[in-house]
Amino acid sequence: MLKSTKLEYGDGRVGKTTLVKEVGNKVKGFGQPVMVVVSKIPDIGEIQNKIADGIHLKFEKTTKDERAKELWCRLKEGKFIIILDDLWNEWNDDEDFRKIGIPLVENGKGCKIILTTRRWTVCKSMECQVTIQIDVLDDDEAWALFKMNANLDENVSRNIIEEAEKIVKECNGLPVAIVTRKLRVLEEGGDQAMLSYCVLYIRRITQLMWKTWLRYAWALELYGKVDSVEEVRIQVLEAIDYLKDSCLLLKDTQWYIKLHDLVRDVALWIASEEESGFMIKSRLELLNESFEPCRAISLLNIEEKKLPGRLIPSNLEILLLKNCDVQGTCFQWMKELKALSLTAGKHCPVGMISLYALTSLPKLRALRLENFEDFSFLRNLRTLEVLSLRGLGFEGLSNELWRLENLKILDLTDCTFRSRFPPNVIQRLSS
Repeated sequence: MLKSTKLEYGDGRVGKTTLVKEVGNKVKGFGQPVMVVVSKIPDIGEIQNKIADGIHLKFEKTTKDERAKELWCRLKEGKFIIILDDLWNEWNDDEDFRKIGIPLVENGKGCKIILTTRRWTVCKSMECQVTIQIDVLDDDEAWALFKMNANLDENVSRNIIEEAEKIVKECNGLPVAIVTRKLRVLEEGGDQAMLSYCVLYIRRITQLMWKTWLRYAWALELYGKVDSVEEVRIQVLEAIDYLKDSCLLLKDTQWYIKLHDLVRDVALWIASEEESGFMIKSRLELLNESFEPCRAISLLNIEEKKLPGRLIPSNLEILLLKNCDVQGTCFQWMKELKALSLTAGKHCPVGMISLYALTSLPKLRALRLENFEDFSFLRNLRTLEVLSLRGLGFEGLSNELWRLENLKILDLTDCTFRSRFPPNVIQRLSS
């Protein structure tokens, strides 16, 4: 039996994570609880790093075994609560905790462990001191949660109330679904769209990603035809803050935020239902599905590098590709494309596409290129308003940039120059 250990289990959307956070914060006699997501395939090194960050420990050693000893020595001298969230497989004895460096409470010091899992077999095999099943909400609780998160009051019209009641019923008492689907009763606009654009990326994203979202929001006119980039920046930051306050975006570390897997799944479900056509797929899935109505496609983390030659979604507005071999003819049919991101990896040929094919995009307003070298085509992208070039060293770029008369945002992060940069371009951006 695992002493000093409490385990909560239940369906993947019933709110176990939120509940254990609250429990950890209210337990007296311990420091700030440290929470780590274990997930299906535990990464011991990542778990060690998260715990070390939580107790302000800077590792002196490099191997996992040595770091486990460092953690053990620090943790056994204090009183800590460690929350291991989303455990998929049983940890049968103290050895699994020792591999990480977690000492259980002994003589009043060490760690109290709170575990969460979706699987009853994990509960049964681990024989924790306390096991609690978390059930879904009943009808009254579900409605109260939805009203609170959607800010519904007595002034809301009956039509909205009826629609909201239908949504709550569809969620079947699952808190994560309720909190996420509250966006259905919000007015269409920044908050709802911003969540949709978050899911275009992998689950863990940098805190500075708002700069990228700003550029896409501008290109897609997410907030209508506004006068200045600064106005869009304020709107984007307000939307992100709202999503954080609603626990739809979660702080992961000092530098990263993340989407809970289920929030991301529900957000994609909403996006697809509302005909926004968001798609995050691998190539094999693309080959087996119709994606002509798609408005957004993200292929940032796929194994196969060759994009299907028949990718011709005429309604596509935003396309994010990484390490993909793309046929230039694909772009000839993307007449609605407004935002494009292309990243060539170290093991992907730089000439993965003919960039001259981009000149066939009549509405392209935002372009991001990483690890490319040839920019002689830029002068022909007269509609371009946002340009981001990353990690490059080049010359002759100035000859291309001064022709982009509509350019509003220019990002040259990690770029080096061999020639003088034209001041007239900077003056135009600041005006």
